Amino acid sequence: MDDSRAIVFIADVMGHGILSNYFVAMMKGVLKTLLSEELTPSNILNRMNRILYNDLDALNLFITARIMYLDFDKNIAISSNAGHLFPLSFFRDEAGNLKYSAMQTDEGIPLGVMEDAEYEQHTYDISDVEMIALYTDGIIEAGNIDELEYGTEGLAEFLITNSDKTGEEICDMISDEMHRFTGTQYMEDDVMLVIVKREMKECD
Repeated sequence: MDDSRAIVFIADVMGHGILSNYFVAMMKGVLKTLLSEELTPSNILNRMNRILYNDLDALNLFITARIMYLDFDKNIAISSNAGHLFPLSFFRDEAGNLKYSAMQTDEGIPLGVMEDAEYEQHTYDISDVEMIALYTDGIIEAGNIDELEYGTEGLAEFLITNSDKTGEEICDMISDEMHRFTGTQYMEDDVMLVIVKREMKECD
C-alpha cells in the first residue's frame, strides 16, 4: 500500500485443474476491486464471499482464505480468516533465541460454504515480531516415505534455521526443502509460502 503498510492475501481453492484456475483468476479480480475501496479485512472477506458464493456453490467448491493488514508504523497486524491455516509469528525470547507461536483466531467458514457468513477480525501487536509466515496445507501435510507429515513444527524449524536469510531467499528454498523431505520431485498438493520479515537496518 505504501512504505509502511501492506496487505497480504493467501488462499487455497479446493481441487486442481481448470476450475481452480478459473476461481483464482476471479478471486484476484474481486480482491483488486475491493482493495480499491479501502475496506477492513473482515469486510473484504464478507464481500468476497457474497460475490463468489453462487458460482462456488453451483460447483460444490470452496476456498480457504486469510487476509492480513500490516501497519509497521503502528506495529499492528489485523487479520481475518475464512477457514485457512493460522500464520506463524517469530520473536526472540529473553535469552535471544528465536521462538514461534501460532497467530490463532476464529477459523471462520471457507468462502462459498455459507452465503451470509460474517467474518471477524483480530488485531495483533507485532512490535516484537521479526517474521510472519503464511502458508498452504501442501507444506505441512506433505508426507515422506515413513508416512510422517512435515507438520507445523517442521516448517517452524526450517524457518528458524534460515532466519538469517531474506524472505525472498527463504521462499525460494521451500521447494527444495519439500523435495528433500518427501524424497520426490512431485508434490501432490500446491505449495505456497509467504514471508513477512523485518529488515534490520544499521544506523551510522
